[in-house]
Amino acid sequence: NPPGLLYSVHAGAGLSFTNFDLDLGGYYAAGSHRIATDPAAPTVAPGQYGSDTVLVSLSGTYRM
Repeated sequence: NPPGLLYSVHAGAGLSFTNFDLDLGGYYAAGSHRIATDPAAPTVAPGQYGSDTVLVSLSGTYRM
């Protein structure tokens, strides 16, 4: 099982020209969870696990 849930926000926009399209998109995702000590799982390290991620993507399409 994963140690927690990720929450994210996504957005994107684009421009269209006669022979060219330009698109920009991105997202931000974050999540965290505290894992307690479990005698039944001694190899699992207790602690606060978390992640913050940002992704930005730019793409273009040229039509001849």
